[in-house]
Amino acid sequence: MTNTVAINDFALRQRKDTFVGTQLTEEQLIAALEVAQAEMGRNPWIRVQNGGVNQNVDFCKVVSVHASRLPQVLSTMKCPIALITPTTRHKLITKYEARREFETPTGSVRSFYEELPVLVRHFQKGDVDIELLDVHHFDIILYSQEQVQKEFDSNECPHPPTSSDWDLIAVNAELEVSAPITPNTILRNALGLEYGGNGKALDRGAYMKAVDFWSKHAFVG
Repeated sequence: MTNTVAINDFALRQRKDTFVGTQLTEEQLIAALEVAQAEMGRNPWIRVQNGGVNQNVDFCKVVSVHASRLPQVLSTMKCPIALITPTTRHKLITKYEARREFETPTGSVRSFYEELPVLVRHFQKGDVDIELLDVHHFDIILYSQEQVQKEFDSNECPHPPTSSDWDLIAVNAELEVSAPITPNTILRNALGLEYGGNGKALDRGAYMKAVDFWSKHAFVG
């Protein structure tokens, strides 16, 4: 397999003001793509570089690059994660959420009727009492063309794969230790494509690390 990379339309959700997580402008998203392309060119078998967390799945590559090696348009960003403190805990917003449908670029709608709602929580973006943390590195998440096609066919991903070998599906601004995916996402992944996951078996150790991290932190968005 060669290692061409393109932006999947799924990643465009990060350009929305309502996105909870790392919000990106079009310029920042393109910059992330260029970084991924360069890193894959240097090391075509890359899984993790400069301190990321190995996903241990063949269909996913995590290109992890320190902020000091990134273009200014990315290196000056803040991480959309804040510590939960006794003075901010009461400001957490919680709700059960499941993706139900997405409008594709052609105007058609794909539905996600089987995805299980999970409990999510975050701080409100713009709250002066919530301090965003500094970015240590960026994790650029790539899925193989075959995996994106599989998830598109099963309604897990609203967009088909690009013609490239790898699709950029997410860009995450991270702390010194990459934030693990949330415990609820780990559980849903283990349930498989039918319920909105990716089929990765549950790893108890990874799950408990996620519980520890997200007991002390929350997204800001």
